[in-house]
Amino acid sequence: MYLRLTIFLYFIAIPFCNAQLMDSIARSFEEKPSLYFNYGSQYSFISNKLATISNFKIGVDYSGTFKLGLGFNWLSKKYKERNRFLEADMRLSQLHMYYFSAFAEYTFFKTYHWEATIPAQIGCGWANYSYSNSSNANVHSANKLFVLYEPMMTIQYRFLKYFGIGCGIGYRLVVINRTVIEEQMTSPLFVLKSKLFVGDLWRDFTKK
Repeated sequence: MYLRLTIFLYFIAIPFCNAQLMDSIARSFEEKPSLYFNYGSQYSFISNKLATISNFKIGVDYSGTFKLGLGFNWLSKKYKERNRFLEADMRLSQLHMYYFSAFAEYTFFKTYHWEATIPAQIGCGWANYSYSNSSNANVHSANKLFVLYEPMMTIQYRFLKYFGIGCGIGYRLVVINRTVIEEQMTSPLFVLKSKLFVGDLWRDFTKK
């Protein structure tokens, strides 16, 4: 039941799924899973301004083919302040955005040097503004809940045995209560990443 539900949730993101793809994922569940952890960031646009979303993820990895887990994501504080209409006045304010997510990632092509994956995640979180009121006290607007969906495709190249670089493109679809939050959060997104193959490094080190 768990396997069927997981595959169903993942493949709502993959319009070109087929029986061979599903069989590949099903076979990966026959292997003993290992712990998966990742810290990274992705780039997108919020109201036509470049934004960085940082994240960390933890889950399980089935034979390097399929990953499942949970994540926490937040808008980098490098996102610029701007004037917004708050408390019946224009105020310089900072947008804050946080969300929890459930993710799945399928590796559909893999050689020693190259790897191509299809990650997707569904998230739920909240957004608000922080600003100074008429008394110069720092306050936050009410939290507004939102739900989002982020499918992507990434490629990675491995070099010098223990290092890799990669990139990816995708799209973020957001449904949000717009009573206060007026930002346009639905946007294309992209990632640039580097990777250290810690497992291979540790195995070679212990052998020596």
